Amino acid sequence: MKLFLLGDFYSDNGPGNANKQIMQALLLKYEIIYSKSSNKLGRIWEMFNGIRKSDIVIICSKSQLNYFGVKFAKLGRKKIIYVMHGYSSYESKIENPQMEEYAYRKLCEYEKFIFENVDKIVCVSKKFMNYMKKEFSVYSHKFDYIYNIIDMKKIEQQSEKFQEKRERQIISIGGGLKRKNINAIAEATDEFKEAVQLCVIGKNASDGEKIKEHSNVIWYEHLEYGEVIRKLNQSMLYVQNSMFETFGL
Repeated sequence: MKLFLLGDFYSDNGPGNANKQIMQALLLKYEIIYSKSSNKLGRIWEMFNGIRKSDIVIICSKSQLNYFGVKFAKLGRKKIIYVMHGYSSYESKIENPQMEEYAYRKLCEYEKFIFENVDKIVCVSKKFMNYMKKEFSVYSHKFDYIYNIIDMKKIEQQSEKFQEKRERQIISIGGGLKRKNINAIAEATDEFKEAVQLCVIGKNASDGEKIKEHSNVIWYEHLEYGEVIRKLNQSMLYVQNSMFETFGL
């Protein structure tokens, strides 16, 4: 059986890294074709070629390209699986409650199209799957879940490189995204003033400037995977304070 994985396998972010791990796990048992190009034309060519040559199509990232991929796969009577890393319409509303109705409707239309046309929707945690079954009960029979694959050996190897003294530092990942709720952590650590640092990793987003106003915050827009492990090793506490988290943390 040959699988085609359509999505982002080059970005060094949460979904991109999760996709790489999914691919590595599937390679243990199946013949895999996957998206390699980072430019639009290359990805379009890979999509049509990959779907044509495969038995099952696994869509691993949210993209407008998926409209064409799903339609082409259905023409070829291929089974389609959608790996759902996030619930974009809901998360976008958290991030921007005043977002334009047109933009919100477009996100909802994309989700409805995917849910109606794929054979299976794979969520990234059991908690997220159960949540989506309630939200979209009409498609509840399609929902399933897998937890993200974790390469413990790689993490241990990275950790061994950085046997450093723990600092009086709290760390949180997610930058200024409102749903990550890091500003609440920054406000809580104000009580300790400079005695405790708050290390934040992630893009600026809507809460970024507000978080940066706190004097004990150290901010990193982007760090390579190894450096993230290093910062975790340097810290005494990791806090994930999300309002909504699909990975079930």
